[in-house]
Amino acid sequence: MHKIAWDGYLFSQPDSAFYFAQLEYMLAKEKGLKNQMALAMITQGISFHIRSNYPAAIEHYNRSLKIYKESKNMKGIAKTLNNMGLIYKETGNYPKAMDYYNRSLTIKEEMGNKKGMAATLGNMAKIYDVQGNTQKALEYYIQIMKIYKDLNDQHSIAIIFNNMGLLYEGNGDLAKAMDYYNRSLAINKKTGDKKSMAKTLNNIGIIYIGQGDYPKAMEQYTISLKIKEEMGDKKGMAHSLNKMAEAYFDQEEYNLALDCYNRSLNVHKQIGNEMGIASTLYNIGMIYKEQGHINKAMEHYTQSLKINEEIQYKAGIAKSLIGIGGIYYIKKDFPQALKYFMRSLNINKELMDKKNTANSLIEIGTIYHHQGNSAKAMTTVLKALKLAKEAGAVIKIKDASIVLFEIYKTTGNHKKALEMHELYLVMRDSILNEKNTRALLQQEYKYKYEKEKVLDNAIHQKQQALAKAKHREEMAVAEEKEKRQELFSYGTIAILAMVLIFSSIIYSRFKKTKRQKGIIEQKNRYISGSINYARRIQEASLTSKEYLDSILKEYFIYYQPKDIVSGDFYWAHKINKDQIMVAVCDCTGHGVPGAFMSMITTSLLNEIIIEKGIISVNEVLEKLSIQIIKALKQDRGKIEALDGLDMTLVLLDNKQKSLQFASAGQSLYIERKGKVIRVKGDPYPIGFFFGRKKPFTTKTIDMQNGDTLYMTSDGFVEQFGGKDEKMFGFDKFNKLITSCKDQPMDQQKKSFYRSFNNWKGGDMQIDDVCVFGIRI
Repeated sequence: MHKIAWDGYLFSQPDSAFYFAQLEYMLAKEKGLKNQMALAMITQGISFHIRSNYPAAIEHYNRSLKIYKESKNMKGIAKTLNNMGLIYKETGNYPKAMDYYNRSLTIKEEMGNKKGMAATLGNMAKIYDVQGNTQKALEYYIQIMKIYKDLNDQHSIAIIFNNMGLLYEGNGDLAKAMDYYNRSLAINKKTGDKKSMAKTLNNIGIIYIGQGDYPKAMEQYTISLKIKEEMGDKKGMAHSLNKMAEAYFDQEEYNLALDCYNRSLNVHKQIGNEMGIASTLYNIGMIYKEQGHINKAMEHYTQSLKINEEIQYKAGIAKSLIGIGGIYYIKKDFPQALKYFMRSLNINKELMDKKNTANSLIEIGTIYHHQGNSAKAMTTVLKALKLAKEAGAVIKIKDASIVLFEIYKTTGNHKKALEMHELYLVMRDSILNEKNTRALLQQEYKYKYEKEKVLDNAIHQKQQALAKAKHREEMAVAEEKEKRQELFSYGTIAILAMVLIFSSIIYSRFKKTKRQKGIIEQKNRYISGSINYARRIQEASLTSKEYLDSILKEYFIYYQPKDIVSGDFYWAHKINKDQIMVAVCDCTGHGVPGAFMSMITTSLLNEIIIEKGIISVNEVLEKLSIQIIKALKQDRGKIEALDGLDMTLVLLDNKQKSLQFASAGQSLYIERKGKVIRVKGDPYPIGFFFGRKKPFTTKTIDMQNGDTLYMTSDGFVEQFGGKDEKMFGFDKFNKLITSCKDQPMDQQKKSFYRSFNNWKGGDMQIDDVCVFGIRI
């Protein structure tokens, strides 16, 4: 019975495993086999654990522990304590998890059970890893490695190398992660451990995903899948197919993702893995939701719910309920949405799952807010925020804070609204930085350009007129340079003073003393006046319209800061009569911090290009990155002060009809004969970046008459809006370019303005916006 329950059903149909374990328990009880009774209880506990029914799992582990204590089975006691530690780890109760692990470890040390000691030390290392204590986690892995070397257990050494790879990957050191994965892989090949080899290949694939090398990632996933097919490991096959689907999903290749998920679904059905079927149906539903196929999404969420209910997988039930509630929310059927969100809330509370309880509460609070019940909405979402903070769930803290911002704004509590908005910005910037880096690290599209050398044989006439024009340009350059240097000096002082004042005001907000209304209003007027003055300084530091008109024939700039001052800016300079350099920059953050970064960057661009005469675009980015790291004292050993910027930099050569392009984390768009070509730059920002090894690169592109260039920060494409509250996205951006390609440039600016603000509607602008269009 134990073999049937454990090997046959436990990890595919845990409800069936529970049934057979119960038969095992009854037979063992009849014959007085206490150890077998306890083992049956452990199997049942694990079946509940797999289904995320943690209270029931703990109950069965306690029953097992009691039996083992009665029979004085120390090995069984240690094993059960370890399993209980795993439960508390998953529910986020790390102190209690460590307590159970330590109790288990003590028994194993007394018994001299080295393999058991290593297993428990591994669980403890994972807790330190989750808590961010990398050094402590490494110390434990070193202890484990020593144990396995003493035992000459190559299989387990390979597993520890794999775990250390996961540790370094989680901390952003992809080079070390890859090194440890390759060490693990080498041992797996030597020992012929194909199962572990396939698992490590999947992890290597994840590294390549992180680096944006999707072809190599797919290669690893495909090899892993082939190994699993040869082994007949159908569950492993389904896992590899899911990884491939996730990669396609990241690239918005939804049809390919669907194909992989459907193949995975068929495998799960072949082996009768009900949990896998339910999970995959939910994932397919997510894709249909992204594609706007709401009815198909609902159909798959409903099927997922039905299966999860049949196998009593409570975490899966709660997840499916949230999905269904989300569809009703999109349809604006708030009563039905609330009904499903409430059901998910009750389950997540029962499971003691803080993160997902917070998620359910946020959804419920949002419904209350839409129904006009601000008091109930506020109470609900405040509970969610508290739980999200306790669980360290950054995304849920962000979601809760933006809902609270809207609620406080509606109720007129501007002080609290500002506090929540600031929290939202901190969380959002943290998430977007990671998300954008991942998105920008995608595989570069390969474009083939028709090479044309256009020889400029035109004979210049009117030498005297050209000499005068050249003299006027030189005077304009000198005047612009002098103006920029003067403005930067004043601007730096003004913004630094403003930052200090603003920080003081923010700090005072958290004091619990009451301030009179008149004093608050006076302070607000003072802050607003300071920031408005800073805006005038920043606007003056941007390349002037008069100068742009003198060096560019047809262009437009759509510039819309989120706040009064901006982290986005544009910059241009004429190098000589044939060459013009243009930049669009997006500094870390927005508002005051972003503005301060933009002033620093503007000054450095002037120094590198105008004063030092460096015009190789990739070299400019390298020099700028070095100076930013130096100016901000960024330390490679820490994650503090990792501010930087994304930038598109082009050198237009009118004589050669070509451009040189280099970019840090941005793309260049070229509209040519009705088609939009997106040219991606390097996937890392200017400033310190974990894992960056390669220098910035230059791409030379031959231009054709009528080509139009578009450089943009990410604020436009990432703006949420529309009827479904989605990002504007690259597809719509491309369509916008195509739709207005034949318009004069000043009319294009109006089209971009209308499209952005119509899409945003009444929603909050989430970031600064800067779009620079140039017609060749």
